[in-house]
Amino acid sequence: MRKNKFHYYSKNKKLLRSFTFLLSFSLLCILFSVYSQVSMFEAKRERNEKIYGAWNAAVFDISSKDEAFLRGNEMISSVGEMNVVGSVVNDPSQSPVGYVDNSFFQLSKLSLKKGRLPEKEHEIAIEAYKLDQMGIDYSLNQAIVLEIQNHDEILEKEFVLTGIVENYSTSWLHTENLIPFFVSESCGLERESKNVFVCSIEGYSDIFSDMTLPDKDLVLNNQVEFSYDAFSKQNLPYTLLAIFTMLYTILFMTYLLYNWTNQRGKELQMLKSLGCDERMLMMDFIKLIAKCICVPIFLYIFCAVVLHISWKTSLISLLVYVSSMSLIFIICKIQLDAIPENANSFSNQKNIHRKPIKVAYKKQTPISLHVRSFRFHWKRELLQLCLPIVLLVFLYQSLSFQMNNRTQLEILRKQSDIFLSAQIQSKQKDDFVYSTFEPIEPKVVSEILSNQSIASYRTNYVTQDYYMTWDGFEDSDIWKRKESQLDPILNMDWNGMKQVFPQIECSKDEAYIQFLQDNITEGTFDLDAFQKGEVVYIYLPKYTVEILEEESDLFGNISADENTFYDDYMTFLETTIHVGDKLVFHNESGEGKTGRVGGIIRNYIEPQEYIFNLPYQVFVSSSFFGKEDLVRNIYLYLKEDIQTEPIESYLSSIASKHHLQFIDKINKKNTQIDSNKNDLAFYVVLSIAISLLFLFTQSLFLKQKQEEKENQNRIFEQLGIDTKGLYRAQIIEEILKIFILLVVSFMIFLLIQYIFYLQNASQMYSFKTRVFKDSWSWIYYFVINVLFIITYLRLNITKNKH
Repeated sequence: MRKNKFHYYSKNKKLLRSFTFLLSFSLLCILFSVYSQVSMFEAKRERNEKIYGAWNAAVFDISSKDEAFLRGNEMISSVGEMNVVGSVVNDPSQSPVGYVDNSFFQLSKLSLKKGRLPEKEHEIAIEAYKLDQMGIDYSLNQAIVLEIQNHDEILEKEFVLTGIVENYSTSWLHTENLIPFFVSESCGLERESKNVFVCSIEGYSDIFSDMTLPDKDLVLNNQVEFSYDAFSKQNLPYTLLAIFTMLYTILFMTYLLYNWTNQRGKELQMLKSLGCDERMLMMDFIKLIAKCICVPIFLYIFCAVVLHISWKTSLISLLVYVSSMSLIFIICKIQLDAIPENANSFSNQKNIHRKPIKVAYKKQTPISLHVRSFRFHWKRELLQLCLPIVLLVFLYQSLSFQMNNRTQLEILRKQSDIFLSAQIQSKQKDDFVYSTFEPIEPKVVSEILSNQSIASYRTNYVTQDYYMTWDGFEDSDIWKRKESQLDPILNMDWNGMKQVFPQIECSKDEAYIQFLQDNITEGTFDLDAFQKGEVVYIYLPKYTVEILEEESDLFGNISADENTFYDDYMTFLETTIHVGDKLVFHNESGEGKTGRVGGIIRNYIEPQEYIFNLPYQVFVSSSFFGKEDLVRNIYLYLKEDIQTEPIESYLSSIASKHHLQFIDKINKKNTQIDSNKNDLAFYVVLSIAISLLFLFTQSLFLKQKQEEKENQNRIFEQLGIDTKGLYRAQIIEEILKIFILLVVSFMIFLLIQYIFYLQNASQMYSFKTRVFKDSWSWIYYFVINVLFIITYLRLNITKNKH
């Protein structure tokens, strides 16, 4: 027999088709996973770069020494300059004015709504929101007069508007040093300072984390992910998909090969006895795999070209996949070693026999027959257990991501589209400087809320300008411990003394009154006394604080959620305040306001955008302050499917006119909602695909076992063995398998979740809280398991009953 003409595996068309289909399906799944990772990474990076810029780090008001250091660093690929020549005096915010170079414009990813950047001395381009604030329309070539303070001199200069820059400075870090007024380098003004933005060469963005400059600190652009990481929080689900796809493929191919070898065991024994050694069989098996993998590789390359996946990413993923297939050769070698030679052959080689299983000659019961059958086929049974385990882990993981995306969507939808607030004002008493808030004028509130594009709104007034005392407050836990983690509540007063500064909130919204009526646990809600300012209500849940481990941390977390109670010693409960007690609120002038406690809220309240969740929060009416219609914060929810630019410009101009803080969250909110919707759709489709793959796999197992079961039952009936007992034994066997499947799958799922948790571990938010609070549903978990059990029993028991 010529070895180079030997064919056994490679000539079998059925095995060739099965392996080709399996390898193609697996490789395309991996391609989809790689494509999803790369596409989402690039889309997210492009979106974030458009919002936050493509620079890695920046230095504001840089010295010549620091600039020389950066320009001499070989790891930095480009340096962009922003030169500040002064500030605009007749702008409400007195924003800087200056010019930039081409490198900055490329790193910033700035775009123009209209026109172009200035090129001549009297040309200017202005950021869109500045035009809105100044009440200037978007007409190009109009004359704009600006008063510019350059050093100690104020100059009045007239410019021609040549371009309108898309909004960028409100979303960047260090916004006070970014220029919204762009002039040309030949504007005739002397430079006051320079801001430098740098970008590293590809793959070396981490160098800025450890870089220190002689004079200034680096400002890192942490909002953008610059380097691709397959195991980052964003890409890890797709990486796990690829890993589990390879694992499932290897297990499934092993199962097919195992059954193939068992069915043709006598043929292989005969081939060995005729002189066919294991090397010849292995070489033939390698030929089979080489034939099977040609189609998948062609499809992979074709799809990679069509989907424009980079050749490096495609090659790396392909090499990882092909190298993982080497496990199949090892498994094939092990199976061939286990096959003995035919004992009745005329081979000169030493005969090898299977080691017999010792069985006592006694009466065989259906249970013992099943146990003996399992001992003969334990490898096949183990593989049949492993394959559903992989699929169940997929389903659990998909469920977890679905629940997390649904939770995030609910949170995003509850967030407002536009937020307006009174600006912080600084006041001074003696040598002590403190911040306070003045309410927004009622006519301004009415002007804002009258816009027809607003679907709904929330308003409230929140202040922390009063410290609070009560009878026996020196005996309370908060006063005794005075932990640094309680800084949001315990603060220094105007005389340098530590005092309890609660959040005091009032609102005229109906939802505010309903909130108090629904949540008071001690006392009753008296609407008349509340509206007159005679009674107040206070939030006093049981809460905990986080122990800070590093001195560099400024503030710890405060939480009233019982899931975060990690240490009983660090748990607080205010017991010195009771219904009917008087609370005294002191301001900086020494005047005191007294409020009687009408009720206490003890239960934990989920934090919302317009409701704080700090203990000792006090709820009052406007009459408590001796004023009506107090509003500090306005949360606006816009109608769907409207053009947002007019309302943005309208509200921005009002905010600028009345010196209000204006935060536009429309684009960021919509982008996050779309991203979560896409992720949710992906995981739903993945769950359906896994379910179909499970049905296909179990149907194949059933088909392979059907003939064997029929032959066994026929022989047992001829021997007079009760097949009903065998059927009951089979039910017990499958129930044990199901128990093992569910337990092992859930443990593997928890292990994966724990790996996720370790990326951002917290002593307050434990593993249990992180996994099951927002990312899990026991109802869905129960439904998945019930459907799985029914399908499994249906495919493995019902059709085998004879």
